[in-house]
Amino acid sequence: MKCERCHTEIKPENINIQKDTAYCHSCHNVFSISQSLNSEERLLAELDTDYPPKRVIFEKRSRETIVRASTKSPIGYFFLIFMVIWTSLTVGAIYGDQISSGRFDLLSSLIGIPFLAFSLIFWAATAMLLAGKVELRFDRTGGKVFVGVMNYGWRKEFSWVFVDKIEIKTTIGQKGRRQRRIQFYGTDKLSFGTLLNSEQLDFFYAVLKKAYKATAMLG
Repeated sequence: MKCERCHTEIKPENINIQKDTAYCHSCHNVFSISQSLNSEERLLAELDTDYPPKRVIFEKRSRETIVRASTKSPIGYFFLIFMVIWTSLTVGAIYGDQISSGRFDLLSSLIGIPFLAFSLIFWAATAMLLAGKVELRFDRTGGKVFVGVMNYGWRKEFSWVFVDKIEIKTTIGQKGRRQRRIQFYGTDKLSFGTLLNSEQLDFFYAVLKKAYKATAMLG
Protein backbone atom coordinates (compact mmCIF):
# COMPACT_ATOMS: atom_id res chain seq x y z
CA MET A 1 0.00 0.00 0.00
CA LYS A 2 1.00 3.64 -0.42
CA CYS A 3 0.93 6.71 1.78
CA GLU A 4 -2.23 8.74 1.25
CA ARG A 5 -0.27 11.99 1.55
CA CYS A 6 2.89 11.51 -0.54
CA HIS A 7 2.06 8.17 -2.24
CA THR A 8 5.34 6.57 -1.16
CA GLU A 9 5.28 2.77 -0.83
CA ILE A 10 4.79 1.77 2.83
CA LYS A 11 7.22 -0.81 4.19
CA PRO A 12 5.63 -3.96 5.68
CA GLU A 13 7.20 -3.33 9.09
CA ASN A 14 5.40 0.05 9.25
CA ILE A 15 1.96 -1.50 8.83
CA ASN A 16 0.01 -2.44 11.95
CA ILE A 17 -3.14 -4.35 10.99
CA GLN A 18 -4.33 -4.76 14.59
CA LYS A 19 -4.25 -1.03 15.27
CA ASP A 20 -5.41 -0.16 11.73
CA THR A 21 -2.49 2.25 11.29
CA ALA A 22 0.37 2.71 8.86
CA TYR A 23 3.45 4.90 9.12
CA CYS A 24 5.20 6.59 6.18
CA HIS A 25 8.94 6.95 6.70
CA SER A 26 9.15 9.61 3.95
CA CYS A 27 6.68 12.22 5.21
CA HIS A 28 6.16 10.80 8.75
CA ASN A 29 2.44 10.54 8.16
CA VAL A 30 0.39 8.15 10.31
CA PHE A 31 -2.93 7.18 8.77
CA SER A 32 -5.75 4.68 8.92
CA ILE A 33 -5.28 1.61 6.73
CA SER A 34 -8.99 1.02 6.20
CA GLN A 35 -9.61 4.62 5.16
CA SER A 36 -6.58 4.68 2.89
CA LEU A 37 -7.70 1.58 1.02
CA ASN A 38 -10.83 3.48 0.04
CA SER A 39 -9.02 6.68 -0.97
CA GLU A 40 -8.88 5.86 -4.69
CA GLU A 41 -12.54 4.84 -4.74
CA ARG A 42 -13.35 8.12 -2.99
CA LEU A 43 -11.30 10.06 -5.54
CA LEU A 44 -13.19 8.43 -8.40
CA ALA A 45 -16.54 8.91 -6.68
CA GLU A 46 -15.83 12.62 -6.12
CA LEU A 47 -14.84 13.20 -9.75
CA ASP A 48 -17.05 15.92 -11.19
CA THR A 49 -16.15 16.72 -14.78
CA ASP A 50 -18.65 19.60 -14.80
CA TYR A 51 -16.49 21.43 -12.25
CA PRO A 52 -12.82 20.74 -13.03
CA PRO A 53 -10.02 22.38 -11.00
CA LYS A 54 -8.75 25.86 -11.81
CA ARG A 55 -6.95 26.18 -15.15
CA VAL A 56 -8.32 22.81 -16.30
CA ILE A 57 -10.69 22.31 -19.23
CA PHE A 58 -12.68 19.10 -19.65
CA GLU A 59 -14.34 18.51 -23.00
CA LYS A 60 -16.42 15.45 -23.90
CA ARG A 61 -16.84 15.04 -27.65
CA SER A 62 -18.68 12.38 -29.62
CA ARG A 63 -15.55 10.34 -30.34
CA GLU A 64 -12.97 11.55 -27.88
CA THR A 65 -12.43 13.14 -24.48
CA ILE A 66 -10.05 16.06 -23.96
CA VAL A 67 -8.52 17.22 -20.68
CA ARG A 68 -6.30 20.29 -20.87
CA ALA A 69 -4.44 22.03 -18.04
CA SER A 70 -2.51 25.27 -18.16
CA THR A 71 0.95 25.35 -16.56
CA LYS A 72 1.05 29.15 -16.45
CA SER A 73 2.51 30.57 -13.26
CA PRO A 74 3.45 34.08 -12.05
CA ILE A 75 6.96 32.78 -11.37
CA GLY A 76 7.34 32.54 -15.14
CA TYR A 77 7.83 36.32 -15.34
CA PHE A 78 10.70 36.06 -12.85
CA PHE A 79 12.25 33.33 -14.99
CA LEU A 80 11.81 35.52 -18.06
CA ILE A 81 13.70 38.46 -16.52
CA PHE A 82 16.40 36.14 -15.19
CA MET A 83 16.84 34.38 -18.54
CA VAL A 84 17.09 37.64 -20.50
CA ILE A 85 19.87 38.83 -18.18
CA TRP A 86 21.56 35.41 -18.05
CA THR A 87 21.51 34.91 -21.82
CA SER A 88 22.85 38.37 -22.58
CA LEU A 89 25.70 38.05 -20.02
CA THR A 90 26.75 34.51 -20.97
CA VAL A 91 25.67 33.27 -24.38
CA GLY A 92 25.44 36.79 -25.79
CA ALA A 93 28.90 37.71 -24.56
CA ILE A 94 30.52 34.51 -25.85
CA TYR A 95 28.88 34.21 -29.26
CA GLY A 96 27.77 37.81 -29.79
CA ASP A 97 31.33 39.10 -30.10
CA GLN A 98 32.13 36.43 -32.66
CA ILE A 99 29.07 37.26 -34.74
CA SER A 100 29.64 41.02 -34.62
CA SER A 101 33.34 40.73 -35.46
CA GLY A 102 32.84 37.99 -38.04
CA ARG A 103 35.63 35.89 -36.50
CA PHE A 104 35.23 32.34 -35.17
CA ASP A 105 36.93 31.46 -31.87
CA LEU A 106 37.01 27.69 -31.30
CA LEU A 107 38.04 27.84 -27.64
CA SER A 108 35.38 30.38 -26.71
CA SER A 109 32.76 28.43 -28.63
CA LEU A 110 33.60 25.22 -26.77
CA ILE A 111 33.52 27.02 -23.42
CA GLY A 112 30.12 28.45 -24.31
CA ILE A 113 28.46 25.08 -25.05
CA PRO A 114 27.46 24.35 -21.40
CA PHE A 115 26.05 27.88 -21.07
CA LEU A 116 24.13 27.44 -24.32
CA ALA A 117 22.71 24.08 -23.16
CA PHE A 118 21.68 25.57 -19.81
CA SER A 119 19.98 28.47 -21.59
CA LEU A 120 18.02 26.19 -23.92
CA ILE A 121 16.76 24.06 -21.04
CA PHE A 122 15.69 27.00 -18.91
CA TRP A 123 14.18 28.89 -21.84
CA ALA A 124 12.00 25.83 -22.42
CA ALA A 125 11.03 25.81 -18.73
CA THR A 126 10.28 29.55 -18.89
CA ALA A 127 8.04 29.03 -21.92
CA MET A 128 6.10 26.33 -20.05
CA LEU A 129 5.59 28.66 -17.09
CA LEU A 130 4.38 31.45 -19.35
CA ALA A 131 2.23 29.64 -21.91
CA GLY A 132 2.55 25.89 -21.41
CA LYS A 133 -0.11 23.20 -21.28
CA VAL A 134 -0.60 19.53 -20.54
CA GLU A 135 -3.20 17.96 -22.80
CA LEU A 136 -4.73 14.49 -22.71
CA ARG A 137 -6.88 13.12 -25.56
CA PHE A 138 -8.36 9.64 -25.57
CA ASP A 139 -11.12 7.46 -26.97
CA ARG A 140 -12.12 3.80 -26.61
CA THR A 141 -8.92 2.49 -28.24
CA GLY A 142 -6.28 4.74 -26.70
CA GLY A 143 -5.04 8.28 -26.65
CA LYS A 144 -2.11 10.64 -26.52
CA VAL A 145 -0.49 13.09 -24.12
CA PHE A 146 1.03 16.42 -25.13
CA VAL A 147 3.24 18.63 -22.96
CA GLY A 148 4.47 21.88 -24.46
CA VAL A 149 3.69 25.33 -25.82
CA MET A 150 1.27 25.78 -28.73
CA ASN A 151 2.11 22.82 -31.04
CA TYR A 152 5.73 22.48 -29.94
CA GLY A 153 6.60 19.97 -27.27
CA TRP A 154 6.62 16.33 -26.20
CA ARG A 155 4.03 13.81 -27.44
CA LYS A 156 3.33 10.24 -26.48
CA GLU A 157 0.57 7.92 -27.69
CA PHE A 158 -0.84 4.90 -25.87
CA SER A 159 -3.28 2.06 -26.47
CA TRP A 160 -5.52 0.80 -23.67
CA VAL A 161 -4.85 -2.87 -24.52
CA PHE A 162 -1.13 -2.35 -23.85
CA VAL A 163 -1.66 -0.67 -20.46
CA ASP A 164 -1.58 -2.99 -17.43
CA LYS A 165 -2.28 -0.39 -14.76
CA ILE A 166 -2.22 3.33 -14.03
CA GLU A 167 -0.93 4.78 -10.75
CA ILE A 168 0.24 8.00 -9.16
CA LYS A 169 3.94 7.61 -8.50
CA THR A 170 5.89 9.79 -6.08
CA THR A 171 9.63 10.28 -6.17
CA ILE A 172 11.77 12.19 -3.69
CA GLY A 173 14.31 14.52 -5.21
CA GLN A 174 16.91 16.85 -3.83
CA LYS A 175 16.27 18.40 -0.42
CA GLY A 176 13.43 15.91 0.17
CA ARG A 177 11.17 17.51 -2.41
CA ARG A 178 8.39 15.15 -3.51
CA GLN A 179 7.38 14.98 -7.13
CA ARG A 180 4.14 13.30 -8.20
CA ARG A 181 3.35 12.03 -11.66
CA ILE A 182 0.94 9.70 -13.45
CA GLN A 183 2.58 6.44 -14.43
CA PHE A 184 1.40 3.93 -17.05
CA TYR A 185 2.66 0.36 -16.64
CA GLY A 186 2.69 -2.26 -19.38
CA THR A 187 3.91 -2.42 -22.96
CA ASP A 188 2.94 1.22 -23.47
CA LYS A 189 4.93 2.89 -20.69
CA LEU A 190 4.11 6.52 -20.08
CA SER A 191 4.88 9.05 -17.38
CA PHE A 192 3.65 12.65 -17.16
CA GLY A 193 2.17 15.24 -14.83
CA THR A 194 5.14 16.68 -12.95
CA LEU A 195 4.15 20.17 -14.11
CA LEU A 196 0.59 19.82 -12.78
CA ASN A 197 -0.43 20.96 -9.31
CA SER A 198 -1.98 18.47 -6.90
CA GLU A 199 -5.61 19.16 -7.82
CA GLN A 200 -4.90 19.07 -11.54
CA LEU A 201 -2.97 15.81 -11.29
CA ASP A 202 -5.69 14.15 -9.19
CA PHE A 203 -8.29 15.21 -11.76
CA PHE A 204 -6.27 13.85 -14.69
CA TYR A 205 -5.68 10.62 -12.78
CA ALA A 206 -9.33 10.14 -11.86
CA VAL A 207 -10.45 10.76 -15.46
CA LEU A 208 -7.84 8.32 -16.79
CA LYS A 209 -8.57 5.67 -14.16
CA LYS A 210 -12.29 5.83 -14.83
CA ALA A 211 -11.77 5.57 -18.58
CA TYR A 212 -9.33 2.69 -18.14
CA LYS A 213 -11.78 0.74 -16.03
CA ALA A 214 -14.55 1.41 -18.57
CA THR A 215 -12.46 0.08 -21.46
CA ALA A 216 -11.49 -2.99 -19.41
CA MET A 217 -15.19 -3.76 -18.83
CA LEU A 218 -15.85 -3.50 -22.57
CA GLY A 219 -13.24 -6.17 -23.12
